[in-house]
This record gives sequence, structure tokens and C-alpha cells, in this order.
Amino acid sequence: ERRKQNEDLALKALEQALNLADPFSLLDEARGLPCLFAWGRTQGLNLPEVIPTPRPTVQLEALGGGGVRFTGRSLALNGTRRALPLLTYLTLEGSSHWEGVADAILEQSDTVTQYRTLNRTVSHVRDLLGSRDALRLEGGILTLNPQWYWECDAGSASQRRNFLPGLHTEWAESIRETAGNSL
Repeated sequence: ERRKQNEDLALKALEQALNLADPFSLLDEARGLPCLFAWGRTQGLNLPEVIPTPRPTVQLEALGGGGVRFTGRSLALNGTRRALPLLTYLTLEGSSHWEGVADAILEQSDTVTQYRTLNRTVSHVRDLLGSRDALRLEGGILTLNPQWYWECDAGSASQRRNFLPGLHTEWAESIRETAGNSL
């Protein structure tokens, strides 16, 4: 019974969207839900074709000067100097507890300060990438959006001498050290 009510509500919402003078903004968001469109068609609605939405790609340039490219566009890191180390860490190391991330990318030792700084950095990253879903902090675990492509130019061991040059934490130094050991 509940499923039938939900289907009726969804069908009504789709019908209302089609009756709007300019339904495109609503439809553009709904196009990301091909199942909804397919189901609407089975219910007799004349819906436009679904346009596949490309998965966002984030390219991190951790060597040398550093930078972030989002779907091919270079982003200004003004006021977000910790954004690149945070994203680089999560791209290379995977989902991690916030304390481990803080130890790896922050030079402060006070846990309260680390948490506040990391929380602000997460907020800056979300703003930078224009999506609250880019980065998640749930149950103390930081995770990059698994629906996005994440790339980092950490490169070969010999190139890592230039890895995040402004970051002087144990984690960053250990990555640079692999460059020294490979020469």
C-alpha cells in the first residue's frame, strides 16, 4: 500500500513537471534519475529522453606548484591552502578517520584545533567543488564521493621530491622520502 502511494506521488510530480510552462530546470535535475524516467514512461507519460550526466572528474596536481582541476577547469585555491593536501590524502590513502587525516595534513597538534580546522577545510572543499556531496564526514570518517573520478599526479617515486612542497608533516615527508630512496 505504501509503495503504491509513493508511486502515485512520484507520478503526480512528473505530470506536474510536464505541465509547467518551463519544466526544463526540474527535468534537468530529474534526468539524473533514469529509473524514474523509465518508470514514468511505463505509466504512459511522454517524457523527454534522458541525457546521461557525466561523472565529475577531479584532478589533483600535488607535484610542484599544485592545483585542482574540476571537470577540466582549473580552480582557484584562494583561502583554501589545505584543500589540496586534504583531497590528495584521501585520493592516495582512501577513506580515513578524521584524526588520521588531520595528523597527515595539519601541522597543529591540539585535537580540538585540528577538528575545527579540518571541518573548515571540508566546508571549503565542498564550496570549491560546488557540491556538498563531494566530500563526506560521517561517523568520524572522511570519504570522497565514490560516484566521482578522483585522480592525483603523485607520479613515479622519483618525481615525489616535489610532492606538496608547502606541507611539512610526517605523511608528506614520508612520500618525499620515497623519492630520495629511489634515486
